[in-house]
Amino acid sequence: MLARISVKGDELARQCGLAGAAIGLEPGWPAMAPAGATMNGYAQVLSDKLALINRLESELRAARQSIKPIIADARRDMAKVDKATDLLYGDDSAKKINFGLSPKKTTTTPSGEPEQVVIRATGDGTGPGSMWVDWEAQPAAVYEVQWFTDADMTLMAGSATATKSEIEVEGLERGKAYWFRVRAVRGSKTGPWSDQATRVASI
Repeated sequence: MLARISVKGDELARQCGLAGAAIGLEPGWPAMAPAGATMNGYAQVLSDKLALINRLESELRAARQSIKPIIADARRDMAKVDKATDLLYGDDSAKKINFGLSPKKTTTTPSGEPEQVVIRATGDGTGPGSMWVDWEAQPAAVYEVQWFTDADMTLMAGSATATKSEIEVEGLERGKAYWFRVRAVRGSKTGPWSDQATRVASI
């Protein structure tokens, strides 16, 4: 029976509205069954909530679009701050931390197997169905990133290689949960996978 009753809000609202109207025209409707007003109430509440969701999704899409040029400008100027602190203190100076930047550690090139990556944060991306993943950087390393649609991490949804300690993954299914893992690669040496991190893709 339940297979004929929709789980989609808009379709269920239509079904409830039709049921409410039909109940109102049925003189022999059993008292033990829901009243027409009850079903009409479901239809109205569902319709109102869906309209609100659609409006908020539209506003969220507009907000994400508006933040893109701000991010671009801020990143450009932070690059200038990075260069200025290089001139003032040197690439490796711990003083760069005071400016929100990590020392570049350009004086030595580490070798050997990388350590396990630690994922620091996940966050909504700059567009619908996108997500940022951020992890602790390791010197002289590139990173393999994989994401899955199950907690056991058997259903891979995608993979990528990153040269920085962050990545924006796009093209995800909005409202769906994903599990991520990252590992560092240095030359021919590959480090262990990070612990998994999970997040629901932005709408």
